[in-house]
Amino acid sequence: MTALWSVTNSPVSRRMSTDLEFLQEVTVFLEEEALFTPRKSFGKSLHYDDTVHNWSTLSPISSLDDDGLLTRGIEFEGDLSNICEGGKPLIKKSKARSGTDRRQKYRQRVKDEREDLQRTVNELSQQLREIIEARRGTKTAVRTDLVLSKTFWRKIATQQREQRRRVEAEHNRLLEIVNSQETYIKNMGIVLQDCPKTITSLDQNSSLASYDRIDDLKWIRLKSSDAMLYEVYLREVNESYARVDSVFNECDVDSMPAGTASSTHRHNPDGDVDYVQYVNKFMYPFDFERTCHGMWEVSKLPHRQIDREVYEDLSDAGNTVAFKFRVKKTLADGSTVSVLKRVLSRRFRDNNQVVIIWKIFSEGEGIFSGMDANETIWVRIRPYLGGVMKDACSRQSPVQHVAINTDVLAVKAFRTMMQDMVVEDAGECARLLREFLRDGVLPNIEHEL
Repeated sequence: MTALWSVTNSPVSRRMSTDLEFLQEVTVFLEEEALFTPRKSFGKSLHYDDTVHNWSTLSPISSLDDDGLLTRGIEFEGDLSNICEGGKPLIKKSKARSGTDRRQKYRQRVKDEREDLQRTVNELSQQLREIIEARRGTKTAVRTDLVLSKTFWRKIATQQREQRRRVEAEHNRLLEIVNSQETYIKNMGIVLQDCPKTITSLDQNSSLASYDRIDDLKWIRLKSSDAMLYEVYLREVNESYARVDSVFNECDVDSMPAGTASSTHRHNPDGDVDYVQYVNKFMYPFDFERTCHGMWEVSKLPHRQIDREVYEDLSDAGNTVAFKFRVKKTLADGSTVSVLKRVLSRRFRDNNQVVIIWKIFSEGEGIFSGMDANETIWVRIRPYLGGVMKDACSRQSPVQHVAINTDVLAVKAFRTMMQDMVVEDAGECARLLREFLRDGVLPNIEHEL
């Protein structure tokens, strides 16, 4: 008992109790500040635990080994001295750590506030830019003209220019039609003034009284449509074939030497031109069948290709062709004129001869409006002295206005153009036939432009 009393009442024991009370106060303080964090204790096996709320539980009196520590009082006293002396640094470290945490929290709060202020500045700057742009109209859905690119406007301008050109071209085309109709009306007025007789009867029988002239009924039919024109020509081509012998007898072609070409103007009793006649006669030293085949090929006028169209709905298509094309010419004054030609050609075989009949309607256009002509061509091919004899006769009958107004400049130009086309076609067909008979095929043809 004396020994135990001496231990508990020794200076070391009293100093430990004082230190324990101090540590207890520090613990209460730290818990109130909520800044205390668990730390390792001064012993290797002694840790702070949530179940330990009082430093008195760590009293050496309650944890001493009755047998070991009481006999080693000096060694125990040294350990308690170390614990007590280590208490002050532990408290200082806790306070320093608490201050560090508060400074970190303060710096973080300042940083967060700075970032919030920077975000506010950015948002206000963006709002300011939007207000300025809205006032300038640079980003508005209403004024789209300010944001469209130059390429877009260039494209719009190009489209409008092309549309304007199309409108102007259509306007010019309609103007030409109106002017041509005006010319046609004037020409018809001249015809009625110069010919105050009654218009030819529309009776079909009377229209056949003259084979080569173009009367009013025929003129109306030929100008109505392509189908009507070819219907009229299909009927007339057979009638023209029936007249082939009488036509060549009238031309007195048998008395003409081979290689002869001539032209005559036949006038009616009133003095007007009834028709213009062209006659030629050529001999070819080639086989009859080959010559007939070649002549049928060139009768399709392959050298005429401007606006060419072929009419398909025909009877006896193996011996009949129908097509139309346009012939253009530049006059001396630089103006361009044109004539639309519709052609029907049919081939006949009879009595060891082949006859090809052309029916052609030439319709003036532009300043030639109202100036038309009807043309019939007979070609007869016969065997002759081991070769072939080809006779051709063309009769071109102008409408009445062209026939009686020979002094009008436009009429003169039209008549000249019609005569030139007859000569051109005859010469080109003769050339193509010669080359076909020589080579067996049609040559390459330079189409007109």
